[in-house]
Amino acid sequence: MSSSTSPFDAIPPLHGALLVWTASAIIAGLVIGGAACLVAAVDPFDSQLSSFRFNINRVENFRRSNVALWAAYDISRDMESANADAEIVVLGDSRGESLRGSFTAARHFKIGSRTVYDLSFGGASLYEMISFFQHYRDASRGLKYVILVLPLSKLVASGGSESGAANNRSDAAFATVANPLRYLFDNNNLSKALTWLFLAKRAPEYVLPQRFERVAEVASLTQPACVSNAGTANRTQKYLKTELALLNLAKTQGIEVVDNVLVPFISNLREAGITPIIFVPPISPPVHHYMTENMQAYTDTVLTKLRALAIVYQVPADFEAALDWLDSVHVCYEVAFQLLPMVIEKAIAGDQNSSSRVGR
Repeated sequence: MSSSTSPFDAIPPLHGALLVWTASAIIAGLVIGGAACLVAAVDPFDSQLSSFRFNINRVENFRRSNVALWAAYDISRDMESANADAEIVVLGDSRGESLRGSFTAARHFKIGSRTVYDLSFGGASLYEMISFFQHYRDASRGLKYVILVLPLSKLVASGGSESGAANNRSDAAFATVANPLRYLFDNNNLSKALTWLFLAKRAPEYVLPQRFERVAEVASLTQPACVSNAGTANRTQKYLKTELALLNLAKTQGIEVVDNVLVPFISNLREAGITPIIFVPPISPPVHHYMTENMQAYTDTVLTKLRALAIVYQVPADFEAALDWLDSVHVCYEVAFQLLPMVIEKAIAGDQNSSSRVGR
């Protein structure tokens, strides 16, 4: 009886194992290297690592998939180009972001004679607002004021998809900005690049949210109505559900967050000669109704504590009642970009003219 033989039968077992491991290492290297090349070519978060990049619109396809990383790149580029020095810095989430006219508008701008830099980004928690400021702090030599856009729903220590100290994305975002290798080999970036191959729009055209010219003087809004960017019912309900859930958390955690997070932060600002201003953004009718019915005592208590810490500004109640809303959380861009001049005029004037707090 004859037995068949294979050329591999002559290979000693140890050498065969070495051959398998070598081949596996080469294949793995090709896969990992190919993935890194794909990330560099697609460049989902606009890191500009590669001179050759696919002709896609990164704002449309990738920004919302990791707004913290996008913001970190945006801010880091301004810092590197010395385009981040400002007298006033704004910290906030999407409600702070909208104050500059749209999320695509430049972060660095002027209101009258004052230079402003906006560190806000969509979904930012209070912890991320403060942490982004710490990364930015040395970029502004003439900083005099920090405006913290603070919805009361942000006073939570935990819970919520993007809230709480445990979910602070800022350090990871800035670490990725500082390390190109981390960016190239990040699984999240690879998944975004692979998704793009199948789903993303490659056309460079993108209809951006309307940008508005910055006004030199405080505007008087006689018709604060939405003429663009109308929200949908589904979006409105989604934001309302999230906002009310966070407010319920804030009702039990807010005082502790003020004492443990805001007090040290504001104390550090004052020690550095920086004046803190807290802007409580407008509250939509359904959220306002819920707060009045379920947490009025808490709201009064926390606002009293905030006013003991810093200048607190809220738009007048009659003005707030006349606003039109993009959804249950955001006022229209047409209105939002005109709120910041109001805050600057009223709050900073209050700081310069007296020690009393500005508010309702």
